[in-house]
Amino acid sequence: MKRIYINHAATSHYAHPLSYFLLFAGAFSVIALLITLEHISQRNTALEKDALQLKQPSISAQQSTKDQNSGKRDEIAAVKTVMAELALPWQVLFKTLESISTPEVKLISVEPNARQRKLRITAEATDTHVMLEYISSLEKQAALKDVFLLTHEHTKEGPMPIRFLVEAVWRI
Repeated sequence: MKRIYINHAATSHYAHPLSYFLLFAGAFSVIALLITLEHISQRNTALEKDALQLKQPSISAQQSTKDQNSGKRDEIAAVKTVMAELALPWQVLFKTLESISTPEVKLISVEPNARQRKLRITAEATDTHVMLEYISSLEKQAALKDVFLLTHEHTKEGPMPIRFLVEAVWRI
């Protein structure tokens, strides 16, 4: 009988370097094709969207135009308000208030309303008699009309215990 030689150990499998090169080149080609296909698909979707917008004017374009117009209107209104405040007769108003100033009355704030042509004056006085005299002096001024005492309050702190708010319309 003849002897059979059996070797159960794995044989070394030698792969040619060209086969590895072809494997990597094929994998790289597949990846490059998938990336290119995705890019073409995105571009096609964008072109279809643009074509649809050209066929039908979109609501979003109309809405953005309305928003822009609304924003411009708001900006114009704000500019007009500022221009009206800058165009106030400041010199005349200040001279009027300075002409009736007394040490018994201290002005705290002067708030003009250009739209209504009104002037709000917040002040403090030593007593109610001085407050009423000041309001009477405001009524006598040519630059002001419709002078009204809106509020007053007694505070017990400080040298000016009476705080009051007067509103007047200017004639200028």
